Amino acid sequence: NFGRPGSDPVSLPTKNDVARALKDPVYDTAPWNSVCTEGFRNRVEGWGIRGVRTVGLHNRVHQWVGGPMAGAASPEDPVFWLHHSFIDLLWDRWRKAHPESAYRPGRKPASPGPDRDYVFGLDDAMPPWRVTPRKLLDHSKTYRYA
Repeated sequence: NFGRPGSDPVSLPTKNDVARALKDPVYDTAPWNSVCTEGFRNRVEGWGIRGVRTVGLHNRVHQWVGGPMAGAASPEDPVFWLHHSFIDLLWDRWRKAHPESAYRPGRKPASPGPDRDYVFGLDDAMPPWRVTPRKLLDHSKTYRYA
């Protein structure tokens, strides 16, 4: 655990953790945040990997690396870009494995809540940019994985 002396050890996700996330046929479920332990997005973000609320795939790597990777300055660490490229690869593989599964939620939740500003429907612009999730679903004209 880089930069974590004296703390509880954080282990990296296993091959089985990744496989379990990729097998989940549902992209996301309400309430669209870390309270839910179901769905591919929650498993990749770091929740519900082993059926309990634990930090998993994405979040666990940030914690394992520590230092700048553990906070808001994480994009300053070159490991951040490698890690997020891998997360994007997992997203691509999941979409190919589950072509019938839809991006969820289709629309921004109507009810106010602590996470409402962080939940985007398929056609909601994501500030500070004007791009929507729908425009980012097909990356084949921009890049592809070998």
